Amino acid sequence: MLGFLLSLLIANPIIINTNIEPNCKVVKCVALTYDDGPHSTLTPKLLDLVEKKYSSYNIRLTFFVQGHLVMKNKGIVQRIAKGGHELGNHTWAHEYLTQLDSSGIQKTLQKTQQILFSLTGSYPTIFRPPGGHSDQFVRSNTSLREVMWDIDTRDWDHRNRWRTLAIIKNQLKPNSIILLHDIHAESVEASPYIFETLHKSGYKMVTVSHLLKFR
Repeated sequence: MLGFLLSLLIANPIIINTNIEPNCKVVKCVALTYDDGPHSTLTPKLLDLVEKKYSSYNIRLTFFVQGHLVMKNKGIVQRIAKGGHELGNHTWAHEYLTQLDSSGIQKTLQKTQQILFSLTGSYPTIFRPPGGHSDQFVRSNTSLREVMWDIDTRDWDHRNRWRTLAIIKNQLKPNSIILLHDIHAESVEASPYIFETLHKSGYKMVTVSHLLKFR
C-alpha cells in the first residue's frame, strides 16, 4: 500500500504555490520601497539578488521611478514589471510638486504615467512626491494614491549599509513602509542584510499596494 502511494506521488507530485500573496492580517508584512531610479547598473544588481540569491523568499519590491530615467532604462523597467514588482510614479524629473501649479503637477505625473504604460501595459496607481513635499493641493490634482513611508532610512544621506540596517531594525513593526533608494551603491549593498533580517524575523516582503489593503 505504501509503495502504491509513493508511486502516485512520484507520478503526480504535489505542487505548492509559494507565490500566493500573504494575508497581512495573519502574517507580518513589510513593504520595501526604492526611490529615484531606475539606475542602469544598481537596479539590475538589486533584481539579481531578489531573483537568484533570495528567490525562496518570494520578495516583491516597489520602485518609485522618475520618467526621464525610465526613458533611459526601458528594459530594466520591463524587467521590474515582469518580476512581479510594483512601479510607482515619482514624477518625470524629481520635481517638488508643492512648487508647481496645477498644470505642472498634472504634466509631470501624466508624462510619467504614459511612458510606464507604453512599456508595461499598465498604469501605476500610486505616486510618491519627491522629498515628501506634498499637500492637499497636490493630492487634488491627481487620482493616484499618495504613498509616503513609516521608516526613513536616510540612506541617501549617511550612505552606510550598517546604519541603514540598524534604522530598520530599530523602527520595524508590522505593515511598515520602508524608504530606500536604488541609485546608491551602499543601499543596494545593504539589501541582502535587510532581506535576511526581515525573513528571519518572520516578515513577508510585499508590494506597497498589497500592504495597503490591510491598513
